Amino acid sequence: MIWALLLTPTIAGLLAFLLRPNWPRRILIVLAAAAHTALVGECWIERPEPVMGGWMAIDGLSLLFLSITSVLFLAAS
Repeated sequence: MIWALLLTPTIAGLLAFLLRPNWPRRILIVLAAAAHTALVGECWIERPEPVMGGWMAIDGLSLLFLSITSVLFLAAS
């Protein structure tokens, strides 16, 4: 799940950069923000296992900042 949290906005941003028409980019970014917020909500319910040998993990403080960032991403999109 940590990989999904990292790759969802990254891939959506790259696709939005490649798309020329404005309306698909807006829809893509809103969908990516909603998906990211849903993934963060799932992290509140069940903490994901650390990845990369423990180098990337979600603890209480990181989950708080990730939630704030995700809500701001959703609000800005």
